[in-house]
Amino acid sequence: MYNYEATKLALKRAVEGTPTVDEALAKKDCAEHPFA
Repeated sequence: MYNYEATKLALKRAVEGTPTVDEALAKKDCAEHPFA
């Protein structure tokens, strides 16, 4: 089920064009793995 929800969210964001490349690159260093 989680993969289904993630896929739906990814498709929604892709259609909306979010996040932009600039937004993704700006936040790349502050992302954390939930199990790390």
